[in-house]
Amino acid sequence: MNKIIIILVTVILLQYIQLRKQILARNKKILLLLALISCYFIRKPPTISNLDRDHNWNKCMNEYSDREFYRTFRLTRQTFKQLCNDLYIPEKYNKNRIIFGNKPITKERMVAVFLYRLAHKCTLFQISKFFGVSESSVVRITKTISDALFTQLGATEIYFPSKSTLIEQSEEWSRKTGFIHPVAAIDGSHIPIKRPQHNWESFFSRKHEYGVQCQAVVDSEGLFIDFNVGYTAAAHDSRVFHNSSFAAKAPSLIPPGYYVLGDSAYPNKPWLLTTYKKYKHTPQTDPQKLYNLIHAKTRVVVEHAFGRLKQRWRLLKYMDITDLKLVHKLIVAAAILHNYCERRNDCISNRELKKVQRRLDREILQRDLEQSEESEQVLDSHAGISSDQRQGTAIRQQVTEKIAQEYNPQHHIHYYDRSNHE
Repeated sequence: MNKIIIILVTVILLQYIQLRKQILARNKKILLLLALISCYFIRKPPTISNLDRDHNWNKCMNEYSDREFYRTFRLTRQTFKQLCNDLYIPEKYNKNRIIFGNKPITKERMVAVFLYRLAHKCTLFQISKFFGVSESSVVRITKTISDALFTQLGATEIYFPSKSTLIEQSEEWSRKTGFIHPVAAIDGSHIPIKRPQHNWESFFSRKHEYGVQCQAVVDSEGLFIDFNVGYTAAAHDSRVFHNSSFAAKAPSLIPPGYYVLGDSAYPNKPWLLTTYKKYKHTPQTDPQKLYNLIHAKTRVVVEHAFGRLKQRWRLLKYMDITDLKLVHKLIVAAAILHNYCERRNDCISNRELKKVQRRLDREILQRDLEQSEESEQVLDSHAGISSDQRQGTAIRQQVTEKIAQEYNPQHHIHYYDRSNHE
């Protein structure tokens, strides 16, 4: 009988101990849940530094003059507000920020952070201090806004016009410059970047710096109608051209008898005309020199477009970024914003515009007049001589003769100037 009582007491004690452990474990889960709920609803008070940063942000948006606002973000208030309205930012970006007591970042501040990073060569610390956000938030904002620009505004801002639009623009362009039926100009540009982490040798250019190569096609108004980025700086312009989508689709987009203008790095095509090269033992004829002069002063519109692009978004002068995907996104986003601003007559100041144009005019004329055989050898090594090139060379000769016959010395060379901003 005593043994049975001892066994029953032991079993009851064991069940009591097991039940107590379950209650303690359940209490721990309940306490942890209550702690998370308190973190969600209870916000930590802002520090003095956060208040100061909010003060700077409010002063920037509400107290800056129009000139100060433009110098800060490189566009006007009206264009800034319209850009914020045109962009949609998913709400999931700020969903988890309030758990740790951080204020949600408004869409206007996100756009301002992105524009400020494009417009100035600042560090992440300087941007985060000015706008009152963390450095990691600056990186996330950069990726979010660049993706939004590409997906929401890319197709509406960078597109190839219809044939009727090209013909209409060509008539006015030809009247002002004297060239025969120009519809667009093509050129490449080098964007300096920080040394990449992998395969850095291919990014080292002839300018003795690391960079990426981008190719752009612009119309008579200096707007990008085709933009390609992704090749390393060591790639020649002809290689980028032959591997681009524009080279494949251009014959069906350009009306017959109208031409895209490119420098001597590109091959002659029935729709693409380049300049004559200067050889050591074969001097150029007077019609060829005249053709090169008018060709260069007509094609300078693409040089001006790149100049205004880099003058407005100065991060493109040197990108201290090793993430190549982010580099490509930022370059394309800058090109989209370039068209977005200029279509709304939001141009850089007259003083900046004239400074850029004078420098680029001297460079392009000097490069074309002192052209060597090097580009011809590089071009032939990449592409060879095709039937299209022979046909393009013959068309160039016909255009040269026609220009020499119809040339009027009183023709004034038109330089792109849509700037209304003082």
